[in-house]
Amino acid sequence: LGMTQLILLLLLIESLCSPAHATMHAIQASYLGSACDSAAPYAVYAAQRGDCEEATCSDNVSTEGESFTVQCSTDYLQAMRDAFGDSEYIIQEVFSDDPCNTFEYAIGFLVTDTCTGGYLTDNYYFTSNLSDIGTASIQIFQNSDGSSSADDSSCAYGSVEIDAARDQLELHTCLAVHSDIKLYDVYRVEYFIAMKYKWYSSNDRDDEGGLSTGEVVGIVCGSVAAVVIGVGVWIFYRRRLEMKRGGKLPSTVSSGDAASLEAALGASTGL
Repeated sequence: LGMTQLILLLLLIESLCSPAHATMHAIQASYLGSACDSAAPYAVYAAQRGDCEEATCSDNVSTEGESFTVQCSTDYLQAMRDAFGDSEYIIQEVFSDDPCNTFEYAIGFLVTDTCTGGYLTDNYYFTSNLSDIGTASIQIFQNSDGSSSADDSSCAYGSVEIDAARDQLELHTCLAVHSDIKLYDVYRVEYFIAMKYKWYSSNDRDDEGGLSTGEVVGIVCGSVAAVVIGVGVWIFYRRRLEMKRGGKLPSTVSSGDAASLEAALGASTGL
């Protein structure tokens, strides 16, 4: 491993670990009220959006009396959690294949026993619950044909209840979407047959001592860079020692190599 190869390897690590290579997502939090002044959003939606643009509280022109915010983040799950603040919530991470490899979107529901819904849930209304025994459930109100309940906020129509057992919720098990659910925007009909999802909740906070995905990637990249630098330094000094023993030690390191190495080290320390 020569000096040039070492420099190229360090630059490659820096490039791969750069935030520019992380997938950007748009996280929209929707509120009932015209100034995002409700205690928490009734729903939060996340999807991949490379051209994401953040937005402070804005009125929803499609639905009177609603407002929303948009946050851009590579860690959409944590951003969704943060959007709910101190309120209880249930998040479903939706995939178009098994076993939950291809992410499509995620939707979070405020935990509430009040009939709630709006634009972000395609005017489907719901109630939701986190039980004392650790299970989670969402009751979604719809007509028998799967259509929305005509903006009726009384939740007087029929409903479908979906739930997750305690272990499924805690382990974020990859599950099949319930076959009775035919909601167009909450669970997109075009992905219905193959769709899978994982459940998360505000109860996860109890064991959130772990690191986020971005933090883990940063630690791994930093560790790899440190190992590469250590190996490079060891090889460099070993070669100097061998050249010294053979009487071939040059008086200086070339200025070009020194400058290149310094630049690579500087980039790596910023990982």
